[in-house]
Amino acid sequence: MAVRWIAGHVAQSAMTPIAPPQQRLTELILHSRAFAAAPDSKPAVVEALSGMQRTFGDLRKHVPAAKHAMKRDFGVVKGVTATLVSPNHADYFTAVQSVVGLGGVISPLNPAYQRAEISHQLKASQARFVSAHCCRSCECSAPND
Repeated sequence: MAVRWIAGHVAQSAMTPIAPPQQRLTELILHSRAFAAAPDSKPAVVEALSGMQRTFGDLRKHVPAAKHAMKRDFGVVKGVTATLVSPNHADYFTAVQSVVGLGGVISPLNPAYQRAEISHQLKASQARFVSAHCCRSCECSAPND
């Protein structure tokens, strides 16, 4: 496949362009035929280190409930940036899909960041909502200077 370079160093494929989906990613995933056909008991998300799992049934319940709570309790709506401070965790999918499903924007923040890095990201993203996650299987502590 040939690639043509255009002004500003943007690559343009020689292939016919395709139209992007008109649905949010959340709807494409959660309302897909594959997702609908998966049994409630089938693991959908597995955390590699701990083996913690969330099943398709869990996601069908948790994502809509989390969306409702984020909108009602924290005002997450279309265009609002939410920062998620979290290690890799089985519930990360639920948190991200809840915000994105409301039309919000996720600004993921690495919990290992130093104070200055956290401050910079919060200012740059203009986050109106911050969710921090800590679990027994991870080591969370205050950031070092």
